[in-house]
Amino acid sequence: VEVCSTRTARAMGLYPRKGVLAVGSDADVVLVDPATSKPVDEHFYHTNVKDWSLYWGWTLHGIPSTTIVRGRVVLENGETAVSPGGGRFVPGLALA
Repeated sequence: VEVCSTRTARAMGLYPRKGVLAVGSDADVVLVDPATSKPVDEHFYHTNVKDWSLYWGWTLHGIPSTTIVRGRVVLENGETAVSPGGGRFVPGLALA
């Protein structure tokens, strides 16, 4: 958590809004099932860009089962639980 979430959020200028579970933070959480495997194909991603991936053809292990964004479940049991358009721009460090 420290390396993948907290330090990354700090490096990108997003901490404490991102990278921590605390009062006033966005409460973004991903629950991963380490026993689940899934091939990367046109059904893998929950996006409109389904025809290209660096990992196309690979089988990935440890698949997210639930994703919570700003305290709202957006992915449950591997299925999208919200309509498109709920994203929010988060200003952070500009990478040029």
